[in-house]
Amino acid sequence: MTPRNNSSLCHYLWIVAFVLSIDLLAAAPVSDFIRIDQFGYRPAAKKTAIVVDPQVGYDSAFSFIPSTGANQYQVRRADNDAVVFSGTLTPWNGGATDPSSGDRAWWFDFSALTTPGSYYVYDVGRRVRSFPFDIREDVYADVLRAATRMFFYHRVNTTKPAAFAGENWRDDNISFDGPNQDKAARLVSDPTNAATARDLSGGWLDAGDLNKYITTMHGGMHALFDAYDQFPAAFGDNNRIPESGNGVPDLIDEIKWELDWMLKMQTYTGPPEARVYAGALRKMGFLPSPGSFAVQLPLGNESTLPRYYQPVTSNSTIITASIFAHASLTLRTIPNTGPAAQEIRNTYADQLLAVAVAAYAHYQANEKFVLEINPPGGPSLELDGSDGDVSVAEQEKTALVAALYLYAATGDEAYKTTAEAAYPATNNPYLGDVEGWNGPYGSPTTLTAALLYYTQLSGDRTPTPAFVTRVRADRRRYLSSRPEFSLSDNTDPYRSYLTNDTYTWASLSVRSNAIANNFDIDRLGLAAPANVGRYAERAEMMLHYFHGVNPFNTVYLTNMYAYGAEKSVDEIFSALYRDGTFWDNARTSARGGPAPGYVASGPNKNWLPSVIAHGVGNAVPFTAPPFAQPPQKSHRDWNSTYPSSSWRVTEAGVYYNADYIKALARFV
Repeated sequence: MTPRNNSSLCHYLWIVAFVLSIDLLAAAPVSDFIRIDQFGYRPAAKKTAIVVDPQVGYDSAFSFIPSTGANQYQVRRADNDAVVFSGTLTPWNGGATDPSSGDRAWWFDFSALTTPGSYYVYDVGRRVRSFPFDIREDVYADVLRAATRMFFYHRVNTTKPAAFAGENWRDDNISFDGPNQDKAARLVSDPTNAATARDLSGGWLDAGDLNKYITTMHGGMHALFDAYDQFPAAFGDNNRIPESGNGVPDLIDEIKWELDWMLKMQTYTGPPEARVYAGALRKMGFLPSPGSFAVQLPLGNESTLPRYYQPVTSNSTIITASIFAHASLTLRTIPNTGPAAQEIRNTYADQLLAVAVAAYAHYQANEKFVLEINPPGGPSLELDGSDGDVSVAEQEKTALVAALYLYAATGDEAYKTTAEAAYPATNNPYLGDVEGWNGPYGSPTTLTAALLYYTQLSGDRTPTPAFVTRVRADRRRYLSSRPEFSLSDNTDPYRSYLTNDTYTWASLSVRSNAIANNFDIDRLGLAAPANVGRYAERAEMMLHYFHGVNPFNTVYLTNMYAYGAEKSVDEIFSALYRDGTFWDNARTSARGGPAPGYVASGPNKNWLPSVIAHGVGNAVPFTAPPFAQPPQKSHRDWNSTYPSSSWRVTEAGVYYNADYIKALARFV
């Protein structure tokens, strides 16, 4: 600024002096190394800002040495910069570098601050601040709604008007509505036979691909049932979906959208008046690439290519029994608030239970097998996406889950006898092995949750007391032996410890399950008397990891800027929001990037480019990160396709959101 006269000069100098005399929020830049939950904290919760100095990994060239003197860290109000709390940093683990994250860290505990409001953490000596955050009781309510709305965006065979989807994500196209598509899909092994055509419309897209599965939904559907069973008050009828306001919680409306499709995947023989159940189809979708991704611009769901389904399998049949039995129990608990709710509570729940009983009987009476996608001498059954099936031993564990819920739903003693007799064969450590690798295609957590649900039955449907004692003892023994449940402050600077082997494909689902399982130690009375309350506190600290208290200072949900995040995931691997479309990136793309609320797969220390992973060659770059990083830094915000294999890190899946919703509901 160049003053034109003395009066202007005096006025200019006065302004400069005034600005320098006060400590405005705008004058304090945000430091990427002061990490807080970007949404905030509940008033009574433990609140710890993590201050980090990177030592190893992609950000090790940067250094941040915080002010460590007495009361050099403050919490200030975001609206007027008033200091409301002061404290001193505590070095994590004596100043050690954490090998899992590559960071050394300090903790700033401001748990004593409980007054609702908007705040930021401030380093007095360095004159830098954190992102802003809120303290209030319902601080995660909108986040839960955003994560639940993800299922609406993944609905298939329907439009998504702007009134529900938002203008950026409106879709006036009815996806896969053409000839030989979802309303007339054909058996993949007999594609020219019109007699095999079936209406398999509805449901959700599974993940980043454009397919729909029975098998991959086992853990995800149970997680959604668990979330509602355990914390129904967290879910309202106000998620701005077409069914909002119908007297049914919107989470249940979303679940029903998927269950309606699953009912279409059931098969029968004989005439309608005397039909006999014949098992569940496994999957439907496109033929292998390039039949899906290579031709899907600008919208992933505009393809006119034909769609096919795979045949009945023993795995999809017993999964149907498991899901439908639990669904029938959950749906009967929704509020009786009008015709829609009454129909779901009674007629629809009865229908699902009848199919569950039939599917369980069919599974038990017929051959158990693993589907062979390319049988010798036979037609291929391959479709795009995953074609892996699970072993018969794993199917038997699903049968145990089904029997547990069928007993709760029917009171039939045969299910109780079968389930309690089957428990020893499940390998007891599996009951607790919930923080080991947890892919989207089956989860130890599902069996653990079913067994613990069963132990709480009462009234006229009660388990054998000795069986309850044994299950709870097994669970306690497991908890005392696993580092994932350690209450030590020295395990992880981010207060969210998981073992390094969990940082692989679907690592964020593992974290969600760890949150739920830690919380449930207290909820189910499994903690030692001296530790009551500490596991639920640990679970909430682990939740903050999702919301920015991590080595990337990033909220691990997509596009959450309208919900209070300052730095969240901008890109995910998805056919709907793929690289190069106008939904590519939340900050730069014409239509606002991916819709809010998607949980991606997460850090994966085993990431490799596709051609390397498949042993084809090595003439592609090793992108760092995620390559050659500490496990927690094995992540990247990108969605490049082959050969980058971004799907091993950033692919979204409905089951990832389901696990996160189950975890988050505990704090809403």
